[in-house]
Amino acid sequence: MSDALYLIPVLLLFIVVTVDNPFTDTSVKFTGVSTDSETLVNSSSDRGDYLDLGYISPVDAPIKITSEIGRRWGRKHKGQDIDTEAGVVVRSCSPGNGQVIFVEPKDIGDFGKHVRVKIDGAVIIYAHLQEIADGITKGAIVEQGRPLGKVGSTGSVTPGLGGDGSHLHIEFTNTDPDFKTPIFGHKQRKT
Repeated sequence: MSDALYLIPVLLLFIVVTVDNPFTDTSVKFTGVSTDSETLVNSSSDRGDYLDLGYISPVDAPIKITSEIGRRWGRKHKGQDIDTEAGVVVRSCSPGNGQVIFVEPKDIGDFGKHVRVKIDGAVIIYAHLQEIADGITKGAIVEQGRPLGKVGSTGSVTPGLGGDGSHLHIEFTNTDPDFKTPIFGHKQRKT
């Protein structure tokens, strides 16, 4: 009798926590501490609660994180995925003004339609947009709260809770050494 190898399919399960919309409830507080040793920021001291750092929610909806910064499917995931319905407004979330340095209006590549905004100390990528807002062009100055586009499922996405993959991927890249990455909530972990 020989040994046999059996392949058993495994269902990926996302557990999501829903919080009040920070646009209407400023008492909402989050902590974002990763135990993943291969995260893209060095330690939890390089991160901070987004409200404490002067940021606002990037979506006009409750924040439901379905994927955090760190390892995912055997590779690094460099941002946070906020699961919400297609068409929800995406806003510039950083305090102060930023400058749009890149706009991809076509559904190509991993990010699909996306906008990159340079702020003091970093570049923020807002990805998988359904559409780009009017006036969002390279060189445009965007203040906190300005609409950048709408949540979509362009680029490389995995079907989420709504089934169509609609979510906002938000990523902070090209950060200065002392930049504190804002965390927009944390995925609820099974205890």
